[in-house]
Amino acid sequence: MNKAMNNFTDDIDGFINIMGNLKEAKESVITGNEYTGVRDTFTEYYNQLQDKLEDIFTNFSDDQHDMLNKEVENYICRRLYPKLYPSEPIDRDTKFYNRCLLLEWLNYQHLDIPVKFRKTELWDYAVETFQKTDARITPLDKLKVFVETFKIITQVTELASQKGPSGSDETVPLVIYIVLRAKPKRMYSNLHFINSLRDS
Repeated sequence: MNKAMNNFTDDIDGFINIMGNLKEAKESVITGNEYTGVRDTFTEYYNQLQDKLEDIFTNFSDDQHDMLNKEVENYICRRLYPKLYPSEPIDRDTKFYNRCLLLEWLNYQHLDIPVKFRKTELWDYAVETFQKTDARITPLDKLKVFVETFKIITQVTELASQKGPSGSDETVPLVIYIVLRAKPKRMYSNLHFINSLRDS
């Protein structure tokens, strides 16, 4: 088993070195273009790693394998972060941030957000949550911030309306409101990083 694990870790280190220096991988994160097939490469590699882990840890349950697979994916992405994630905001980041600054005067009324949903303190929490995206390193952790932000939106709207799940007519204006208030500085860098490296 020790030999198998040594081969496994050597294989991962080799993959990280190759992908971290691959021009197409860097371009994929910067431009968001998928023509390079970078995401497919990551997905195929993750699938191969899962098969190898199942062969090494034959006594693990499905839940344990899932947890192990996520940890390995996070490890790879943490190592690739300084190699692939842009050190400075890309052009689309800057344009998006400047657009948010231009539109920060928009309020509840301008976005036709019903009075029952004007829960400023709760939306402040959603804004603070969303602003944590830039500080997260792995695609999975960045994605979790997006999901957590949307959960706050849906939970607050359901509580305020005292009915079932809210529709897009109610949630979309709130998403716009929160994003404008959060004024993310690396919006597209984060989206591209998630799309390029996250196991589909």
